[in-house]
Amino acid sequence: MQYVLLLVLTAIVISIFIVGATLRREARAQVDQLKVLAATIERAGDKLTSRIGHIPDRVARVEKNLLELLERADAALSARGIDVKVYRETVRDAAVDRMRELLAKGEEVAAINLWRQSTGKSTQEALDLVENLEREMRQNGLGVLQPGQIN
Repeated sequence: MQYVLLLVLTAIVISIFIVGATLRREARAQVDQLKVLAATIERAGDKLTSRIGHIPDRVARVEKNLLELLERADAALSARGIDVKVYRETVRDAAVDRMRELLAKGEEVAAINLWRQSTGKSTQEALDLVENLEREMRQNGLGVLQPGQIN
């Protein structure tokens, strides 16, 4: 009986060592996978950081090219006898008139988008102008907007 008990205990101890060794091996494999993943993430982060670092340069080049195109467009208009300042004011006035029409219908977002497309201004600047136009329209009784009608 003692020999059987000793054999059973020995089998249990050996099983525990085998299970422990297997778990250690699996843990090492998972640690190795995590190291590979961490290295991959680090390389991707370095690549992304490198690309992000180039964004200001690219934006500056695009802005420079846009300014150059505007200058060329102004020169072309001037060469055809068109006063650029008057032309821009006319375009602006037409956009403001169309924005008033849109606001009278309660289409605030369309008015904001129209101003941004017409002038290239920021969303905040367009929103400020729309709010001013709405205020002006309410004061003048033009296309009276109710607060619930504004999108």
